[in-house]
Amino acid sequence: DALQTFVLVDDARLDGFKEYSFSISDENRQYTAFAARSSGGEIVAIVAMDDGQFNRYFGGSQVIQLTAYSAPGSGTASYQGNYLGLINIDTMLDPANVTGLVNINANFADPKLEGELIGRVVDVNGTMIALEDLVFINSDIRADGTFAGPVEIRNETGGVGTFSGAVAGSGSPYIGGNVSVGPDLFNGLEVDYTVAELDALVGSDRSRIQEYGIFVIEACG
Repeated sequence: DALQTFVLVDDARLDGFKEYSFSISDENRQYTAFAARSSGGEIVAIVAMDDGQFNRYFGGSQVIQLTAYSAPGSGTASYQGNYLGLINIDTMLDPANVTGLVNINANFADPKLEGELIGRVVDVNGTMIALEDLVFINSDIRADGTFAGPVEIRNETGGVGTFSGAVAGSGSPYIGGNVSVGPDLFNGLEVDYTVAELDALVGSDRSRIQEYGIFVIEACG
């Protein structure tokens, strides 16, 4: 409800995502944001998170269709592209970056879509930690192109979060999406890291860890 002008930090920070920052003063929360937009300006996705203050982190993501959507009457399409997330880790002053690759298959005759988020890696103070692959469970594509559904860890049932977004453009050339997952993000990593090592990297209390992320990807087949 207030005018909050984010300052552009880097025009192509990670895989084409633009990085922004915002703060009222040094005594207030410092916000990091990333944005991605389709090449024709059909859809934009934004994710933001603060650096944590007074025992709480705040964050979220949003996808906005900027042009009218028209779907093909039938057929299938595959989409692929980069993912960028922000995750609150108590041992860090700023939210950490999570990168990965999104693959989505859409069936416009049904119409539904499903997909995966693979190769997820978080940079914790220069230490790269591989996170679990996630899957987007088969969900309806609504008449306006929007969708929403549950997220699961690969080869495990039970939701760990949600994904949502929209198919965009004439003929559905783009998909913009956002992902919200947690706090089961570090389950099973004791195979590669001991509990003590993970405690040193991300803190002993991982119950409130939350990741928000975005993608704007293009049809590849």
